[in-house]
Amino acid sequence: MDHGADGISQKGDGELTGEGVKRSRLRFLPYVIFAALAMWVAAEVFLINHDPEPGASSRTALEEQVVKAARSQDSDALNQLFAKGSVSDDYAKDYLDQLDEAEPGGLKASIRGRGGVDFLTLTGKSAKGEAICTAWQVDSEDGHWLLDATPPITPTPCGG
Repeated sequence: MDHGADGISQKGDGELTGEGVKRSRLRFLPYVIFAALAMWVAAEVFLINHDPEPGASSRTALEEQVVKAARSQDSDALNQLFAKGSVSDDYAKDYLDQLDEAEPGGLKASIRGRGGVDFLTLTGKSAKGEAICTAWQVDSEDGHWLLDATPPITPTPCGG
């Protein structure tokens, strides 16, 4: 058996022994770890740069997307319509869970002003025939229309 300068044991015919194979594989471990780390960083950068912009492209699109998310119980889609950082990750899920309990029908969204503030109202009827109405303030930022879940100080279009 031949021991080379790098410490890998070889049989006379050039075949590596068990200990030599382990050492040979361990020599590549730092490269594998570095490659995996580089791929992870690249994936994170890609996802951050391709994160969809919050909000909708127009007032009409905002109305349509709110109704679609509410009807399909899509909390991720609804959360995307709020300004970043304005609601918790569970806000839309919790809201849609409560809305679902009312078994809503005929959901409609409309944007209208009240007291100098624009509101998007989501309206419909519960299974018991009671009116459902939720109002969120609407803001425009960089060409995107966003919802704001902060309770308004001014009266909302619901109830009046």
